[in-house]
Amino acid sequence: VAAALAANGADYDAIYTSNMVRTIETAAPFATATGLTPTALPGFREINAGWFEGWSDAGPGGIGYVLAPALWTLGARSVRVPGGGDGNAFDGRVDAALRLVEDSGAQNPVVFSHAATIMFWAMMNVDNPDLGLMLRHRLDNTETVVVQGSAEEGWTLTNWAGLPVGPTSLGTKLFVAARDLVVAPQTAAYRVAQAFGSGDIRAIATAIRDGVGAVVRAPVRFAVTVVRDVVDEVDKVIRPSAPETTTTSDTGVTALPSRIAGPAEVSEPEPADEAPVKTLRTTRTVKKPGRPATAPRVRDTTEVKRAGRPADGAANAA
Repeated sequence: VAAALAANGADYDAIYTSNMVRTIETAAPFATATGLTPTALPGFREINAGWFEGWSDAGPGGIGYVLAPALWTLGARSVRVPGGGDGNAFDGRVDAALRLVEDSGAQNPVVFSHAATIMFWAMMNVDNPDLGLMLRHRLDNTETVVVQGSAEEGWTLTNWAGLPVGPTSLGTKLFVAARDLVVAPQTAAYRVAQAFGSGDIRAIATAIRDGVGAVVRAPVRFAVTVVRDVVDEVDKVIRPSAPETTTTSDTGVTALPSRIAGPAEVSEPEPADEAPVKTLRTTRTVKKPGRPATAPRVRDTTEVKRAGRPADGAANAA
């Protein structure tokens, strides 16, 4: 992984890992080569397997484990992994970790994470998801995924395990718009429930206010997005030479998959996916469609890469 990242020629300036021993060990050679000190963030840990913890990836255990995350990518974020957390909790804790990375000021950070975390977070959040990629090429150890953008501007998938990802089709754009529409009330309900669990009256009132606002704005945003995407597509047909308008930020995050390890290799107790996610303070005001304006960003201008193969983006995830 260290050699592959060095071959990219990028000036990596920070290293982050999950709080599991295998990601910390995978990051060690790269840390030695760069002189950077890794920072462990629990938000980058693997998805809690619940009842299927300790089962083999092959057979019923593997199917049971990925079924709920697969539904999350379609917008059903309230579905829970049996014995584990739901998609709202998963997305929130990864977003919070990425917010910490972005707020650190690093421009080309490397994040060592886990295959399922990288694959499902990417497909849940990028504006050009290709769900077939997870079937055609399941991420292996040391492979990378590259995502560009930011939590506020949105994310674009540019590379999957060394395979370039093309521009978004109209069908994919409409799918993402519809998914954002159904995700908004689920996320709002989850945050209100979290606020009630805290017992903080002010937090409850804020969650209800923001949740209602997000749910009311979602249909309007959906209509505007659909009209814009259709008009843009028609414009491309009429004026095929018109330049693309998609932009991304300069910040990148590199995340790499760790080596395979057993359940005993946890460096600290692994909190449940449904644990409350701390909201991070930020000066940004532009928010990703489908999320309340106060929500922490999920994946910043990131290129998620799995260790071992250089990707085209600024961020690597493992």
